[in-house]
Amino acid sequence: MMIAIPVTQLDESPLNPRKSYDPASLSDLADSLRETGLLQPLVVRAHPSDQTRYQIVCGHRRLRAAIIGGLQELDCVVKVLSDTGALHAMLAENSARRDVPPIEEADALQHLLRLGETVPDLEARLGRSRRWVSDRLALAHLWVHARELLVSGRLGLGSAVTLSRLTLGAQEAVIEKLETSWSHEQSWRHVSVIHAIRAFSRLLSDAPWDITQAQGPLPACAICPNQSGSQPSLFGDNDDDDGARCLDAACWARLCAAYVATAEACGAIIDHESWPPWGDVCPSDPIEQWKDSDGDAPTWGEVIPDAPMTVYARNGSTPVPSISKRQAAASLRARAKGLTGQDRTRYTSLANALDPPKTKTAKVKEPKHGAAQADIDALKTSFVEVMEKFGARRIVFQQLIVLLVEESWSHKSELVVALKRRGIAASANTVIAELPTLLAAMETAGPIGLLGEIIMGWAFRQAGVGVFHADSSPTQLLEHFKLEMPEGASSRVAS
Repeated sequence: MMIAIPVTQLDESPLNPRKSYDPASLSDLADSLRETGLLQPLVVRAHPSDQTRYQIVCGHRRLRAAIIGGLQELDCVVKVLSDTGALHAMLAENSARRDVPPIEEADALQHLLRLGETVPDLEARLGRSRRWVSDRLALAHLWVHARELLVSGRLGLGSAVTLSRLTLGAQEAVIEKLETSWSHEQSWRHVSVIHAIRAFSRLLSDAPWDITQAQGPLPACAICPNQSGSQPSLFGDNDDDDGARCLDAACWARLCAAYVATAEACGAIIDHESWPPWGDVCPSDPIEQWKDSDGDAPTWGEVIPDAPMTVYARNGSTPVPSISKRQAAASLRARAKGLTGQDRTRYTSLANALDPPKTKTAKVKEPKHGAAQADIDALKTSFVEVMEKFGARRIVFQQLIVLLVEESWSHKSELVVALKRRGIAASANTVIAELPTLLAAMETAGPIGLLGEIIMGWAFRQAGVGVFHADSSPTQLLEHFKLEMPEGASSRVAS
């Protein structure tokens, strides 16, 4: 039914998603209404609390423009609609004409949920994808200042959706970080927002504690409402490529501190300065060598629960429990002594893979890699000549070649320790800085079979530039460490 209703009897609906109007746009519409009149009637319903008045369903902008233009009455189509039906009609009408700001759509969808609608209902009625509905619902949880930044354009829509996954306290901290560290950006790039957010969210898969169990008074992380995976209606099924994240930085910090305290009380060593050494094993990791046909394997903690453990908790980061290779191997060998047959062989083989046993040698120790003592002596002699020519630290490299060949050190930090035990002061930087001289000495002496390959293989591992082979060029090493060959070195090496 369409009737003419005085504008004084028309009220705007508090359910209307649109909260902001462009004054210039309203002025233009008012001029159009004065010249041509109202071309499309408003949709109204009886006022829920005053039967003598009507409430706008579709046409809020036209009502405001009509009042500005001085119109006295407007043609209206009167419909019987519930609050839910009216809100759906408003969303559809605004979306078809001028897009409602995303934050206002978010508030409208949230209101529909409170009225009993479900996410699938919203998808079907609005003809929108689940991702669209989930993103809008997430925006309803934005901190008030973040809402203002989204409306102003300083914060992008995608960034606002990501930010809304955090707790209000974390959102405030992220915005503060952005306003101080990225103040030069007129509108924050998404990558800037992500960098700021990563400082406050943590992957649940990184937790060293059991996330399926409550930790004292705190709920289990897997079901905590402050983790992204606990609200699929807001964040979708796949909220993060890497898995669910903890969105409460303060709670995560408390859990980390409690874990470190418990580990220390159980006898673990706590290291606040270092990172776990490469090759150490994590108690919660499965033993790859023992995987069955289904891909299942016991964890290191299950197999050697008595192995001494170190917890690395550097600079307040998430603690990382670790068992050194030697300690793991020792525990495996100790358990193997009480076993027989294949079980004993299984434990012993795994221990030997972690920490190969030292072979007993005769009084005249032969190098492990098969290089003859004469080769070592010849190379050391050539080293002396080259070191004198280039002014390098002769004694460091005399001992270095012995350590490389006889003791098979493969990591520069281990080399430094070994040199210091022999009374030689050398840092890791010293070893690397004099690498050109090492190469020059090799060129002068000529690589001596396997012995030369050992030296070059070690150098290539330190540089991380690949595996040494017949066509490998020392130039790769020099470019990696930004070094130059000493004067007098062979042109073939430097080229």
